[in-house]
Amino acid sequence: MARVDIPQPRASITETPTGLLITIPANRNWFVVLFIGFWMCGWLFGECSVIVMLARAKTPLPANLFMLAWLGAWSVGGAFAGYLWLWNVAGKELIALRTDTLAIKSDVLGFGRVREFDLAEVRDLRVDRPSPGFTMFNQNSPTQMFGTGTIAFDYGAKTFRFALGLDESEARQVVARLNARHPFQTASAE
Repeated sequence: MARVDIPQPRASITETPTGLLITIPANRNWFVVLFIGFWMCGWLFGECSVIVMLARAKTPLPANLFMLAWLGAWSVGGAFAGYLWLWNVAGKELIALRTDTLAIKSDVLGFGRVREFDLAEVRDLRVDRPSPGFTMFNQNSPTQMFGTGTIAFDYGAKTFRFALGLDESEARQVVARLNARHPFQTASAE
């Protein structure tokens, strides 16, 4: 029989002067990295070809308008694919538990939106099984279109999730560490 190695945690937890910082690197899906990298080469060829055709202006106006609209849609699709590729290569979630806020950032090379939550209003921090849905990219998208996080909490009349693709066992460890630092109230405690 082959002995199974003990899995190492993905998340790193650091005490900082401002509070607790948890860093969760994105699951590296190398199929997605290679496929989208290859696809982006073809995408770039199509983008450049249409730009050159528009620059020459030898086509009729209706064709130019169609190519301009196509170029806009093509560029949006390419930007999304490029972001997904970058997330797979260099993305990470940063969770900062400070004295008065819980901040969550989906970080790609230093860029990303930070969502800050008033800590007094965060309720029922828990491990929550991700809802079933479209998971082609193994819950690896920071846009959460392809899955949701393993850790959830209630904030007002809405539930928020984070820790994309984190295993339930490790998510329980992260929740325990967060609860040890701040006593999150349960949803029933009002």
